[in-house]
Amino acid sequence: MKVSIIIPVYNASQWIEDCLTSIVNQSLQGIEIVLIDDHGSDDSIEKAKAFAEKNASVSFIFTATQANGGPGVARNVGITAATGKYISFMDADDWIEADLYEKLFVSAEEFQADFLYSNYYEDKDGVSKIIYNVPFRNLKHFLTHYNSCVCGHACLIQRQLIVNNDLQFPPTRSAEDSAFAAEVALVAKNIVKIEKCGYHYIIMDNSLSHKYDKTRASQKRASFAWLMTFANKKKLYCKYFIQLWIIYIKKAILVPFLKR
Repeated sequence: MKVSIIIPVYNASQWIEDCLTSIVNQSLQGIEIVLIDDHGSDDSIEKAKAFAEKNASVSFIFTATQANGGPGVARNVGITAATGKYISFMDADDWIEADLYEKLFVSAEEFQADFLYSNYYEDKDGVSKIIYNVPFRNLKHFLTHYNSCVCGHACLIQRQLIVNNDLQFPPTRSAEDSAFAAEVALVAKNIVKIEKCGYHYIIMDNSLSHKYDKTRASQKRASFAWLMTFANKKKLYCKYFIQLWIIYIKKAILVPFLKR
């Protein structure tokens, strides 16, 4: 398989079919869809299985967390099940344009990237707004400027990079994607950004990610503490000490404070 798209499934019954339809309609052949049941209370996973039966020509893998653990834990389970050369992630309520993964894959192969990312759209109230991810200049600049969603929306990561470095999302429920993005960047040898924009990130009016919550603030701190531990384990903490603490202060302390 060329690309494994990993999707945690939790109470997404309203959107899961549109999400999967946008993947099945991709112009790139060789996509594997990995769906992880994170034990929600609706019929999301049943709808996904019914969709898979109707699209038997597409490769689907169904797996599950042991208990509801949040998107990070679910993505870790999906990584273990994936077989593609590259791994990518989607949320079950988002959708993608038909040529997105072809553009990402061709670019990753052309530049021999082990981490490739692009821009994406935020969709709210029927309006799409382009979110421009930071250009890659060097690792220190990237670490202090990257968008927290850089690994969650329209990226490709070499699966062997993840496996060889034992990369995992922290088992937290906030900022786990941001911490994982920094993990990937710390060990990647060739990071590439392209200007393609084709991922639509749906923002709900009641989205908790845009509101202050004391528990979520604590979870953010735990996510970046996990990142610090990872950097120390890889003997990269001293080299990127300043950048790691800028990440922690910006994303674990200032962002929650400003949302009060």
